[in-house]
Amino acid sequence: MKKNLIRYPQSLQRDNLYAHSSADELLLEHLEQQNLALSTKILIINDQFGALSYHLSSYNIEAYTDSYMSHRSIEINTNQSTKQFFDLSDISQNSKEYDLVLCYLPKNHSFLEDILAILSQSLKPHTPFIFTVMVKHMSRGHFQLIEKYIGPLTTSLAKKKARLIFSRLELPPQESPFPKYLQVDGLEHEFTQFSNIFSRDKLDIGTRFFLDHLPVDLTGEALDLACGNGILGIKFKLQNPSALVSFTDESFMAMISAKTNYRKYSFNDRGNFFWSHSAEAVKDKQFDFIMCNPPFHQGTTVSTHIAHDMFKQSYKVLKKGGSLRIVANSHLGYPSILRRNFKKVSILASNKKFLILEAIK
Repeated sequence: MKKNLIRYPQSLQRDNLYAHSSADELLLEHLEQQNLALSTKILIINDQFGALSYHLSSYNIEAYTDSYMSHRSIEINTNQSTKQFFDLSDISQNSKEYDLVLCYLPKNHSFLEDILAILSQSLKPHTPFIFTVMVKHMSRGHFQLIEKYIGPLTTSLAKKKARLIFSRLELPPQESPFPKYLQVDGLEHEFTQFSNIFSRDKLDIGTRFFLDHLPVDLTGEALDLACGNGILGIKFKLQNPSALVSFTDESFMAMISAKTNYRKYSFNDRGNFFWSHSAEAVKDKQFDFIMCNPPFHQGTTVSTHIAHDMFKQSYKVLKKGGSLRIVANSHLGYPSILRRNFKKVSILASNKKFLILEAIK
């Protein structure tokens, strides 16, 4: 296994975080023993940082990911040689051609269910699947979904805390239960919720608290950073109709959800939407206001480093005197982190679990 693969973004790459895992290694070891023909057409799903795409690049491979960071890692590690899909519907257009499907199991069961349902509709019968996962992230729900949409399964022995799951498409096509729809009190239109967005089944309590603490009567440009379904930016636009709102998210599904939901309203513009790590896609813009419910994990890795990076990038794209407003769990210590860059940080509101923080540049 090549050890110097890039884990994008490189600014967040640390000595104890690699661009591959034992789950990648176990899958690659298994495939090496199979003596696959180089013409084998392989679909790779959820390749975390491009390790699978890099090591299987001599085969006829295509990759699907919802993650911008995974997408950029695959691009960098394979020198842009791997064809990638970001919209699940794009896979179904030519999936009958695949000889083998490899999938790094996502933690999100809804996302996995959506993927399996769509593949069940379009793959040729008996197409083999191999799933890989770290044992600590494996759950009964993963097995149940594979057996529901694909067919009977078997597993490998665990090795270096990783395991493989084997199955073949033996079941008839099934419809995906996604997207789902969410009605939020006080907002006219229901929200379209795709399978891999944060809090897709209900409005999370942090965002609900934040909705009551957005500004009114602002003008200029605003950014909904890590936008999810776009609810913060939409509520902001309703309260600040003269402002122009941009939306960014690391999840392609989240970006599409935000765009879909924003355009249900009769706003005076169509908004700006970017699939991006943090504020990277808008680095040349200058904003008057940024709102954010910052994430604290990347895939299965729990970390506040992504939030810290978002704070730094927010500072760079804010006008002087502009503000970043966030909601955060009170135990995370974000006030002291924000004070490293911003001249003034204040607590606008709090409850037993959350703080609403404002940082002025």
